[in-house]
Amino acid sequence: MRAEEIKDADSLQAWLESLPQETEAERETARRWAVTIAHRAAMRVLPLFVDSVLFGLNEDGQDEVLKGFRALLVSSLSSSLAKEAAISAAKDVPFDGDPVAGRFAAKAAAQRACKAMYSQVIWEPSSQSVEYSSDALAEELLGPTFARDVQRLVESQELHSFPLWPPTDELEAFGPEENGDLIVWHESVKEPLLDFHENWRFWVEWYENALYGRPQDYDLLTKIALIDPADWDKGADHVNALIQRIVEQHTLAKDARALKEEIAQLKQRLQSVEHRSHNNPPELVDETVAAQKEVTIICAALEEAAQELEKPDPDPTVLARIGASLKTASVTIAKYCGALADLAVKTSVRTAAATGTAMALASQSEHLRAFGEALLQFARSQGAP
Repeated sequence: MRAEEIKDADSLQAWLESLPQETEAERETARRWAVTIAHRAAMRVLPLFVDSVLFGLNEDGQDEVLKGFRALLVSSLSSSLAKEAAISAAKDVPFDGDPVAGRFAAKAAAQRACKAMYSQVIWEPSSQSVEYSSDALAEELLGPTFARDVQRLVESQELHSFPLWPPTDELEAFGPEENGDLIVWHESVKEPLLDFHENWRFWVEWYENALYGRPQDYDLLTKIALIDPADWDKGADHVNALIQRIVEQHTLAKDARALKEEIAQLKQRLQSVEHRSHNNPPELVDETVAAQKEVTIICAALEEAAQELEKPDPDPTVLARIGASLKTASVTIAKYCGALADLAVKTSVRTAAATGTAMALASQSEHLRAFGEALLQFARSQGAP
């Protein structure tokens, strides 16, 4: 069966069942494709599910929304997680039975997509997922969306880099003014969810990245998908606060690494200035050497921060100490910037490199101060004095 022959859920199921499964590699490919198709189908109807629960978003309602998001997140990582980790995460996802109506299909469909990640019979849970989602989709949208996904899989393209809905120039019904699911997301779900509590922002941004085929941070998503099941069982308020902490910690670790690379490049520029400055007043050489020493200390502190932040449970007192030291270092670097710039002016154009380096140091000193302050705030939020 060819992709263009897929017109509805039944023909999609027939295509899935026709995939070869004689070898282990073929079975794994069939499983990955089945999970991917089921996941994207559930993602398309998520707005209807959240909207249906939002009207009574009490504590129980929040937990229902979270269950849907969790199952969708886990099934989205079926190809990027290590096999054992993927199966473990999928088995931890709870199953709540069949949806009572099409508008509630997303959660049940996503849970079945997770089951397809480890089930001996791939087709049963994946077919159920597609069937549930199809009940909530407009009939004219089914064939084109399924066919487009299948075609890209056959062409070995990564589906997560494509929007959930085909371009509007191919079918007007997919446009933001015609597509009921997009209308519900933008008008009834996105802002009310954020208005309810800022802690839902991670899920809103994650869904919109998938909705429009934007890049995702899979290292971060993996950390969240692998949150201890005991924490997931504590409900939306607890989990969303934990996710906020994970996001902050992950972002700080990335920022530490990036800032260290930028500072290391400045160190090289300072070495170049020192090399060119030996025929100039000794003050310029002294200031340049002193700045190099300070930059070396800063690089070591940023590396320590990154290593601590990459631990599951970083020590907040260590992070506070590093944050305070980086703020102090930023002031010191700013002073070196002024001294280098003044000396560069006094010693004419022969030290133009010093002027450029001073300007670069000035910019980085502000970045360093901001990072040190963010690190301090995070450390205090985790209990540092």
